[in-house]
Amino acid sequence: GIYFETYSLSFKKSQLRILLRANYNIVQREKFKLYAGIGAGYKHIYRTTTSNQPGFIETTTDNSIPFTGRIAVGFKVYPVERIGIFCDAGLFGGSLFQIGVCLRQ
Repeated sequence: GIYFETYSLSFKKSQLRILLRANYNIVQREKFKLYAGIGAGYKHIYRTTTSNQPGFIETTTDNSIPFTGRIAVGFKVYPVERIGIFCDAGLFGGSLFQIGVCLRQ
C-alpha cells in the first residue's frame, strides 16, 4: 500500500510601524484638498516559521533595518463642515491604499 505522512508548516509575522508624517496641500478648496505626503519612522518586523516535520529547523528573523519611510498622494473631501473623508495611495511604510474619516477645526 501507499503510506502518506502529513506535516504542518506555520508562518507567523508581527509588525509595528510608527511614523511621523507631513502633508503638503497641492490644491486647497473649501470642501476639497489634494495633498502629497512624506513620512519617516521606526519599524519592527518579527517572523517565525515552524513545522512538526522531523528534522525541520525552526527559523526566527528580526528586521535588520529599524527605519521605514513613506511617500503618498491623496485627497480629502468635506461633505459637511467639520467632517471629511480621506483617501491616499502610498509606497513603503504601510498599506498601498488608505481610506478613513478626518476632522478639522
